[in-house]
Amino acid sequence: MSIISKYANQGSINVFIFKTESNLLGFAPGFTSGWQDYKILSPFYDVIFVSLEGLKDHNTLTHELGHWFSLDHPFIIDERGQIVYFNKEELSEIGINSSKEYCINHMNYSCCSSTFTDVQLHQQHWFAKTYRNYIAL
Repeated sequence: MSIISKYANQGSINVFIFKTESNLLGFAPGFTSGWQDYKILSPFYDVIFVSLEGLKDHNTLTHELGHWFSLDHPFIIDERGQIVYFNKEELSEIGINSSKEYCINHMNYSCCSSTFTDVQLHQQHWFAKTYRNYIAL
């Protein structure tokens, strides 16, 4: 991250655009140790990476912003790299209550993504106020 810190502005959402030969459209670094670390490590983790191809996919930046504001995918990737879909109860906890809501959710990998649920919007707002309160809200 030292190369990035030279270009990143503290207290900002820094978006870096890159060229890649892989299928990676975007990436937002995160911590497994706890969200409180974001306050301490600004601007090193105030970054989002989006590939040139990701810019063509109109959901990639929005999806990565969702991660930047603490959202997860509505599925997990298991140790074999296979997608394991959440069950109805797990989806309901994040406000997804139908197949259509799942399909159009920004945190899904879908070509027709267009929305966050109210639960996800509330989560992002809470996270920003609590752990990224150095940005203008």
